[in-house]
Amino acid sequence: MTTSVDLTWLSIERARYESLFDSLTELPRWGLFLDRTAVALERATHTGGGIAVFILDDPHLPNAQPDVRRVTDMLRSRLRPGDTLARLGDDRFAAICCDVTRDADAAMLARHLIYDSGLVCGLGIALSEPGDVPETLVGRALVACAPHEVDPIGAT
Repeated sequence: MTTSVDLTWLSIERARYESLFDSLTELPRWGLFLDRTAVALERATHTGGGIAVFILDDPHLPNAQPDVRRVTDMLRSRLRPGDTLARLGDDRFAAICCDVTRDADAAMLARHLIYDSGLVCGLGIALSEPGDVPETLVGRALVACAPHEVDPIGAT
C-alpha cells in the first residue's frame, strides 16, 4: 500500500513539473513564464524600473541542423543573472530582461542575445508601461513578432 501511494505522489509531482517546465530544455513553459513576468513587473513597479519581453520565433543557426538544446544553451549563456528564458512552443522562446527602460537598452540586449550569438530568428520586443499586466506585455511582444502581411490593395 505504501508503495502505490509513493508512486502516485511521484506521478503527480512529475506531472506538475512537466506542466511548468519543458522536458527537453528544462526551461519554463507559458504558465510559469507569465508568473515570472508578473513578479518582474511587480519588482519594476516598486523600484521605478522597467522590463522588456523578447519573443524569439524559430531561433536557429544558419546552415546548421536544428538543435533546440544548442540554441537553448546559447540563449541562456547570453542572459544576465535575474533574467528569465522560457520555451513557449516547439520553435518559440521568450525572455524577460529586468532593468530595461529605454528602447536603446532593449536593442542592445537583442543584439547581444541574437546577433552576437549568430542566431537568426523573428523578434518581437515590448517594454513595460505603467499598469501593465503580464498578458498585455507579452501580447504586445507577440504582436511585434508576428510577420506583417502586405496589403495587396495598398501595395504598389
